[in-house]
Amino acid sequence: MTDPAPFSRVKIRTSGLVFCGEDIALIRHDRPNGSHYTPPGVH
Repeated sequence: MTDPAPFSRVKIRTSGLVFCGEDIALIRHDRPNGSHYTPPGVH
């Protein structure tokens, strides 16, 4: 059986980079297995 809507799981997101001089704004995500950073707007 084929999936009737193969793109129903596609998610469109936007993000941006915020610069202040040589600094870049990032969001820190703390998880039990460690932390990672993403630009604002990404989940």
